[in-house]
Amino acid sequence: MAIADPSKTYTITDFIDMKPNDNFTYGNLALYMQSIVDKTIIYSSDNVFYTYLEEMKPYLVDYTFTDEEYRKYLYRPKLLSYDVYGSTELYFVILAVNDMCNIKDFRKKKIKMFYKSDLNDFLNRIMSTENNRLSINKKSINYETNNGV
Repeated sequence: MAIADPSKTYTITDFIDMKPNDNFTYGNLALYMQSIVDKTIIYSSDNVFYTYLEEMKPYLVDYTFTDEEYRKYLYRPKLLSYDVYGSTELYFVILAVNDMCNIKDFRKKKIKMFYKSDLNDFLNRIMSTENNRLSINKKSINYETNNGV
């Protein structure tokens, strides 16, 4: 990852190179299937994160937004994810622990969250435990991990 110099002009490629490598994405934790009709169609059928959600629930904390925070994060779980966890990629965790499926559902004033350190610990353990299964799943359908999913 390159370090940004405020006195330099950057290209889009430079910005992409500066993006931190985030292993904790929905796509990296997903299990995939291949369409039986069209083998070029690959889709996520499940996510191993959800397997562990029940045992992670005792570590959730309740949080009530202030009026200003509520307006800022209304329908914006990706922004909240970035502000709290340093990555927009973890918004699916915020939605899941609050029984939401879509960013349009993200309109509650009181939500549940993980502390950043707890979430990182959980995700590291999940990746460690499920790495082999995820790898076998992707290889079984010739899924390229650089598909950006």
